[in-house]
Amino acid sequence: MNTMDAELQKLAADAIIQLREEVLEKTAELEILDKSQKLAFKLFKNGHISVEEIESSIEKFASSSLDELNLIEKAIEFKTNNSSMKFGTLSSKLDDDGLDPLTRYLLSEVS
Repeated sequence: MNTMDAELQKLAADAIIQLREEVLEKTAELEILDKSQKLAFKLFKNGHISVEEIESSIEKFASSSLDELNLIEKAIEFKTNNSSMKFGTLSSKLDDDGLDPLTRYLLSEVS
């Protein structure tokens, strides 16, 4: 085998590796987009968002990671199954000791 064949094989191998990485990246992007659409339509179907909010919800979800989307999906399922429950927000206001409520709670669990 001459050096030209070895160089061509190396170039071909590098190209295959690069293409494989691009395919995996695009597959992950498509999976996120697909899940984003499913979540937005599930929210619409359950009456949590209006038809006007579908597109913006898809865009918002599409900027999330797959793990975040799975968590959102579980939250939607939980909300759907327990319709009387309300989701709230966690205060980030610091108290006199300089801790926010979540940090204080977590520290109290450790003690």
